[in-house]
Amino acid sequence: MRNKNKYPKKLNKRKYGERFKNQFKKKIICYEKYYPYMNELKVKIIKRTEISRSIRKLPIDLQKRLYIVCMREYWKHQTLTRSLKPMWWDYKSHMDKELGKCYFKNIHFLHLDCNTIPEMKEWIPGCQCNFCKNDKKVKEEEKIITYRRIYEDFDVMQFNKRIHCYDIPNYWNVYLEYWITNDQESKIWSFRIFDPLYNFLSNNSYN
Repeated sequence: MRNKNKYPKKLNKRKYGERFKNQFKKKIICYEKYYPYMNELKVKIIKRTEISRSIRKLPIDLQKRLYIVCMREYWKHQTLTRSLKPMWWDYKSHMDKELGKCYFKNIHFLHLDCNTIPEMKEWIPGCQCNFCKNDKKVKEEEKIITYRRIYEDFDVMQFNKRIHCYDIPNYWNVYLEYWITNDQESKIWSFRIFDPLYNFLSNNSYN
């Protein structure tokens, strides 16, 4: 059982990603739901205008050419002035940058800003986020013991305990992802997901 007193009382007052959340809270009014004949009404209003009457007096071929020119100019204007970027693109770009920190900076998935707030973070071996680098809650001696057990004894459970993972490790807790090509050479490729011993051997304080 988790200790409920461990969690801060003011978590709900913290605001993360409000700009992205508010984009999906915009109220879109669907007029067709309340006025099913709105399109027909618009067409009748347009036909009664003076310019529509003048266009109907022109030859049919000239009307068609005029329609083509007007539609070209309309879509040219719409393409240049209207944003073609969907409303979810900013949020997706933000999430791609966050996930990139896992692959390229060796920051654990749990310590991304979109996953865990600073008050709930705990030191994770190998994580290169600012919290883990400056963590003082866990003593250096304990960190060294954890690193050595993972490195010398291959004790993966020491790492899993730090991330509270007591089942089969998921994708974000795997060191490497392997795959084999289907060509004649059958090369083996790998990609690092998370390294719990990142900078362990190069850091003199741990040797």
